[in-house]
Amino acid sequence: MTKICIRYLNRTNDPCGRQYDQMTQAARSVTANIAEGNSRHATSKETEMRLTDVARASLAELANDYINWLLHHEKAPWSVKSSEHKK
Repeated sequence: MTKICIRYLNRTNDPCGRQYDQMTQAARSVTANIAEGNSRHATSKETEMRLTDVARASLAELANDYINWLLHHEKAPWSVKSSEHKK
């Protein structure tokens, strides 16, 4: 996701950098919470599940931000069968 933000978000379409920050932080949060939850597996199943839920919420937030960005720029999400997706 960070590569998408770097490539497509700039001062013209994201003047304050807010969307870039929001999307990259959500992406980092997903991986950080999965890693931390996995490391807590042996000590606390409850903490592991809570961190996994936080990761899921961050992923949903990221997906929503991405869809909103696509719609705002009059673009459609790629189909899984599209050549762009396959690349």
